[in-house]
Amino acid sequence: MAKKKITKKTKKKTETKKKRTPASNRTLGSQRRSNWRTKDRELRSKFEDRIKEDLTNRNVTIQYEVLRIQYIQKKKYTPDFILPNGIIIEVKGFFDADERRKHIDIKKQYPDLDIRFVFLRNNKVRKGAKMTYSSWCEKNGFKYSFGTIPDEWLEEETCVVKLTAIKKVETQEK
Repeated sequence: MAKKKITKKTKKKTETKKKRTPASNRTLGSQRRSNWRTKDRELRSKFEDRIKEDLTNRNVTIQYEVLRIQYIQKKKYTPDFILPNGIIIEVKGFFDADERRKHIDIKKQYPDLDIRFVFLRNNKVRKGAKMTYSSWCEKNGFKYSFGTIPDEWLEEETCVVKLTAIKKVETQEK
């Protein structure tokens, strides 16, 4: 039996094969965002829990996922938090293309809703892209923050238009 001659090219191929993980071990986006819940926690992620705890410590009354908004694609969106002044807060660690598209559709259909994002960090929208979460928000007219909700958002006066838009969505839901 003749032995195969190992060249640099074949050696490189075997090294790259060893580095790859099998497809069965990779997680999909939907699997990655599983609910993080224990007996004493009802939120979907540790980041949402941190935001809720921060708001509670700042004596802000919030509602968590109480509103379902049906939007253009005949799907429903449940905002994470609604502040007393009518600002809707969406907490995001990972912000994929479907989520971005969804929020653009919601903004088109409900322009009076004030949806703002709190991101864990300013990641790029996808691998190799120049656009970041913050530049996407600026391009599409959304206000955003990183890590926590700014005091300015909590101190904003209650806006009747925002609250009316929320009430309108609630009545459509029923």
